[in-house]
Amino acid sequence: MQQPLISILMTVYNREKYIAQAIQSVLDSSYSNWELIIVDDQSTDKSVEIAYKFEKIDKRINVYVNEKNLGDYPNRNKAASYAKGKYIKYLDSDDLIYPHGLEVMVTSMELFPKAGFGISWHTTKTLIPFPFCVSSRDVYKQQFLGNGFFSIGPTGAIIKREIFEELGKFTEMRYSGDFDSWLKFSAEYDVVVFQPGLHWWRIHEEQEYNLGQDPSKYLKCTTQISLKYLTYIRSPLYNNETKLAIQCLKQRQARMFYSHVLKLNFKYAYKYYINSSITLKSLFKGLKKSKIHFNIWDNL
Repeated sequence: MQQPLISILMTVYNREKYIAQAIQSVLDSSYSNWELIIVDDQSTDKSVEIAYKFEKIDKRINVYVNEKNLGDYPNRNKAASYAKGKYIKYLDSDDLIYPHGLEVMVTSMELFPKAGFGISWHTTKTLIPFPFCVSSRDVYKQQFLGNGFFSIGPTGAIIKREIFEELGKFTEMRYSGDFDSWLKFSAEYDVVVFQPGLHWWRIHEEQEYNLGQDPSKYLKCTTQISLKYLTYIRSPLYNNETKLAIQCLKQRQARMFYSHVLKLNFKYAYKYYINSSITLKSLFKGLKKSKIHFNIWDNL
């Protein structure tokens, strides 16, 4: 049986330090039916030069250079527009995919044909073996009424291309376009979960993640997105669950506010307060211990 084609999408902006390792990790994969689409967003270093060297040695690699700088998520969508595979798989140009990573992801997705996308789980402490499939409703309940479901960026996910195109690709919101899409996709489709250790997410000072730690960035964006999908017309949650989920969000954020206050980090606490969903009422409830209202392991 022929392996499904997977389109690996690598967006690039000034990654000459890391891009060669990222590309080589794809070449070292045990899974062979892939195309690697590299889209440079007007780098000013040697990133494109390095990418072209790899393009010359493997016909599965195609390099594109944008006419102007698009930014993170617009460039991710641009890369997806070139894809031909059944699946699309982002691999950031400063990360690595381990040799078994693509094979595990594609094989896992093929086991659950009704699922829309899959993510690498954040822990090995599970009650059932990998891979497993989580219903749309349980994903939402775990995310908003449990201790969270989505803690992975694009490098840790694989998506059916037809689903990605059907539901509108990534929202072009800086810092949190992936989180928006995970909630949008999972409102419509089940999610496959496979084991951790399939990729390496590199930590360094230049990455977007570090640039977004101010509360006016990640916190503000994820709060807006959470409230957006909690009131989404196609949300799989019931009305009473939605109300409870909003209360839980506010209470958790109120407790985080207090943690910054106790550290005497008043300036940060204030910025946290104005960029979150916290209200005066939730500040009072935040003094109480947060409850977990749903545990995914009870339903698998």
